[in-house]
Amino acid sequence: MTNAVPDYPVPAGVDPTKVSIARVYDAFLNGKDNFEVDRQVLKMVRSKVPEAQDMATENRTFLIRAVRFLASQTGINQFLDCGSGLPTAENVHQVAQRINPEARVVYVDNDPVVLAHGRALLEENERTHFTSADIFKPKEILENDVVRKHINLSEPLIFLQVGTFQLHDGPREEPA
Repeated sequence: MTNAVPDYPVPAGVDPTKVSIARVYDAFLNGKDNFEVDRQVLKMVRSKVPEAQDMATENRTFLIRAVRFLASQTGINQFLDCGSGLPTAENVHQVAQRINPEARVVYVDNDPVVLAHGRALLEENERTHFTSADIFKPKEILENDVVRKHINLSEPLIFLQVGTFQLHDGPREEPA
C-alpha cells in the first residue's frame, strides 16, 4: 500500500498517510475527500467483495429515503445522526430542512476529518451542528454539550445510526 502524500495542504490533524474509515466510504461514494491510502483500501475491498461499492451506494440511498420519509410523515423535527461520516451530496440536514426548514440536525462522529469538513460546510447553518463523541457510548452522546444545546431530549427525535454497527469491535456499553 502506498503512503503517497498529496501535493496540496491538508487540514490540521489530518494524516493523509493513515487510512480513515470515513474517507474510504467517501471513496466508495465517488467523493472527493479521500487520499491515495484510502483509495488503496477501496481497491483491496473491491477485489474481495466486488459488490461493496453498490452496497455503499445503496446504504446512502436508504439513509436519504428514510430521512425524507421521516421528515415528511412524522412531524418530528430533531435528527441525531451518529456516525455520519464525511459530508457528501444529499446530507441529512439538506433533506430534512428542504422538507421542514425548522428541522434541527446534530451530526456525531469521532473522526477529526469528518468534524473539520462538517463544521466548514455548516458555518452558516444555525440549525445544524457537528460534535465529537464515541457513537458506541450512548451516555457520552446524551451528555454531550452540543447535543444537549440543540436537541431537546424531552421531545421526540429521529435517531440515525446507519452503516456503523459493523465497525464496533469493543465491549457494549449499558444503554443510557
